[in-house]
Amino acid sequence: AGRGNSAIPTSVELLGAEVPDDPQDAAGFGPRRRIETYGFSGQADLDLSDSTTMTLLTAYRHFTASQRTNIDGSAAELSQMYIDEASNVFSTELRLAQKIGDFADIIIGAYYFHERNSATNQVPFKGSVFGAAFHVDGLVDPDALYEFYGSYGRVKTNAKAVFAQANIRLTQKLELDVGARYSDEKKVIF
Repeated sequence: AGRGNSAIPTSVELLGAEVPDDPQDAAGFGPRRRIETYGFSGQADLDLSDSTTMTLLTAYRHFTASQRTNIDGSAAELSQMYIDEASNVFSTELRLAQKIGDFADIIIGAYYFHERNSATNQVPFKGSVFGAAFHVDGLVDPDALYEFYGSYGRVKTNAKAVFAQANIRLTQKLELDVGARYSDEKKVIF
């Protein structure tokens, strides 16, 4: 809202609103930001024998954020911005590890991942901003907020994989690591 050129008043000032003198001050609505995040993870190991171990790893993460602010920076609150984000993630992995004497260590496993994200960004303006251009028989309320810009999106991801790895000791000084992984991932985007 501040002047780029000190000789030219901004549209905010022309509409009669005050602009803060200190650029770090905020006038009017916002800024407000709220973030909530938490998660957990766990690992369970089951020794099936002296040379065989099964491992289960599972995790979940939740995140939401909302931001409310006055983008014109004036006490007139000619515009506002609402940004909301949300994400939920779940993953799990199951592994089986097998020792074959001093010759090799083998791991086989499977992995699953699911994530849902969404975001919105809305920017309404007071009717007084549009009043001069769109006023038709008093249909524009100068104090009401009218949607000017909005963007919305969602992404859902599902991924799964299977994998195997072998560590083969050919000699006391030479080892061979061999591994393979097959992954499949699908994203749905709106």
